[in-house]
Amino acid sequence: MPHFKPTGPISLQGAPEYQVAETPLISLKVQDRQPNHPGSPALANPEDFAWSLNDNHNNIFLQLANGSDCILSVRLDLEVPPGCLLLDEVQQFNLHILSGGEAQKFRVFILEDLGEPSDLVDVEGEVRLLRASSHQGAEHSTLSQTSFNSHVVEVDARELSSAFLRTYFGRVIAVNELLPIAYKGNTLVIRITSANVLGENEREEVVGYHSYRGVLSPSSTLYLSSREGSHHETSSTHNSSAGSDTSRLDQALSHLCINESLQVGEPNSDQLGPKGGAPILVLTNILGRQHRHTGTDVANVTTSDEELFPVKKKLLRPCIALTKVVRDAGDTVPSVHINVDCLTFDRVLLFLEAHLLGKPPPQWSLHLVDDLAKAAEVLGLRPLTEYCQTRLGAVARGVAVRRYQDVVAANSRGGLWLILDSMVLDVKAWLPEHPGGASIIPSQSLNVDCARFFEMYHASRESFLYLRDFYIGEIHPDDRSSVPQGGEDRAAGIAAEPPSSDFLQQLREYTQGFRLKLGLNGEVLQSVAATCSSLKNL
Repeated sequence: MPHFKPTGPISLQGAPEYQVAETPLISLKVQDRQPNHPGSPALANPEDFAWSLNDNHNNIFLQLANGSDCILSVRLDLEVPPGCLLLDEVQQFNLHILSGGEAQKFRVFILEDLGEPSDLVDVEGEVRLLRASSHQGAEHSTLSQTSFNSHVVEVDARELSSAFLRTYFGRVIAVNELLPIAYKGNTLVIRITSANVLGENEREEVVGYHSYRGVLSPSSTLYLSSREGSHHETSSTHNSSAGSDTSRLDQALSHLCINESLQVGEPNSDQLGPKGGAPILVLTNILGRQHRHTGTDVANVTTSDEELFPVKKKLLRPCIALTKVVRDAGDTVPSVHINVDCLTFDRVLLFLEAHLLGKPPPQWSLHLVDDLAKAAEVLGLRPLTEYCQTRLGAVARGVAVRRYQDVVAANSRGGLWLILDSMVLDVKAWLPEHPGGASIIPSQSLNVDCARFFEMYHASRESFLYLRDFYIGEIHPDDRSSVPQGGEDRAAGIAAEPPSSDFLQQLREYTQGFRLKLGLNGEVLQSVAATCSSLKNL
């Protein structure tokens, strides 16, 4: 597979509030499609889709059952065995699935779910050469080394764009998707780097614009480039960077089906395949975007860790501390440096976007709220300050001293209250997200102090981060001796191994900032609300 810049997984990478269409689940066994036909749809038997078809349906769209950015175009063919889905290696790579093994779950994707607008205005893509594996017979693959006519492959970008639009017309195209295409006896692959359903002028006016896929239409414009925006692709070796390039290559091709079927060529090469004789791609007649003057409706914000964010001024308007740059009427883009790290500022921008659009803000984990509160103070962002006060105040109102019998009663009613070093945690909403938690926690950790189990099952202290989200109080001091330890059987006289002192020390150091401080008789010496007092003065 060609050497692309490393990117994250495709699945749901850019899909805020994505809703999976309520269509029936379809179980299909993925099999390799031989021979490969670059750009052709996947193949399936119409029997598997009889419930969703009428006489006018020859093609359908599939997505992974849990949702995926990449939408698969499928052609129905009676020669395909029922219950099977024939995919080439690139399609398998796009969906991050393997041929063989157990059946995969899919759903039919309805184009109307894309919303409006859905037709792509423009698409950007990186062009690479694609080569088949050395162990495949050339007669069964259009991607073999013999398909390259010479060591220099010249590609006319405008001709390739026309061929691409003809091949993929009417299909759903997603950012980071790889799309192979035959070109003058060679096989190329294009990685989609941008997909816009609005034009540039419209995008400048819209706040909260997120476009990551759409339908390729006759009016869509394709902008092609080679690696790093250069016009020429070379496969020469630069020893100084060979190690880093190889590392990036391994990361980009970590998907097993690609690693098994394609072999890495020379270090620092853009080609994969048998070593030696890797051709050079020369991309000519490139259609480039016209250079647009950066609008004065943008301000450059640099964070404390030197990350630069170009941000629309209208988004920053609630930030009183940034009033000067927001009201700057000069011909150049104003800049400002803020004492907020990039990760926190990224969350601030999400909050500002929701605030401007009148949407509810994200419900971040409580361990992030303190940093957001500090950022709100730095930026003079009162709505964010109020958000932080509300989040922490709501937590404080839900915290109380709990009797052990109250915990047992809550669990008998279907609740999931855990006791951890005398803290009471309500984990019912979180349980489905915990690996194995739906079975292990109810069977082992209810109505006991689960500190030992918690220590055993969590190798790192990262698990401490979310305790504050689940904290609803403390076991009354009079009841603590009544709480069995996890693994203890008092009736049978079986004692439990206690948690280690190091674990308890770390746990108490981390949680002391939000735990209730109780007296000997259960009176509250310091409430959770006191830990929020620093916010009152913001």
